Amino acid sequence: AKAGEKKGFSVPFVANRESQEGIIELLQILGSVSLLWPRSHLARDVLKRYCVEKGVSLFAFSLYTLVFRKVTLPPLEKFDGLYFSSSST
Repeated sequence: AKAGEKKGFSVPFVANRESQEGIIELLQILGSVSLLWPRSHLARDVLKRYCVEKGVSLFAFSLYTLVFRKVTLPPLEKFDGLYFSSSST
């Protein structure tokens, strides 16, 4: 969040726990949102399973393994938020 703010991005919400479980807690407060989730190829599927169960609009994709790779994204204005995580979360 701090890095995003330094780059000029608005960061209205930050999860209390830096994990998928923390994002789930935040989603429970925010209600209906659409979420873009660029993630590690090694990331767990806890958040993905939650979004499927609760009907949360989610575009999740593996952005990187050991190196960044190019991906084609949908129009970013379709999303209310962005969740970026490391494989350890």
